Amino acid sequence: MTHFRSMSSERGGTINLLTDWVLLDSCLRLRGAVPRYTFSWDVLPSRMPGEAVELCRQLDPTSVFGTRSRARAIRSTA
Repeated sequence: MTHFRSMSSERGGTINLLTDWVLLDSCLRLRGAVPRYTFSWDVLPSRMPGEAVELCRQLDPTSVFGTRSRARAIRSTA
């Protein structure tokens, strides 16, 4: 476990989370669902890597609810 911890990073975790989120969102929308996402804690870092910003642009900012700082982060990349 310690070995894997040393290989992980906040940057990689953010990119992984957003990649999974974009794939889930696309899958749901293709099947006719109207997805909504709510967070009660900050799931994204305050400074996002460039790759993460590009992924955020693929998400509909009106479908994201939660903490003000994170909702604002998603909306500012759209």
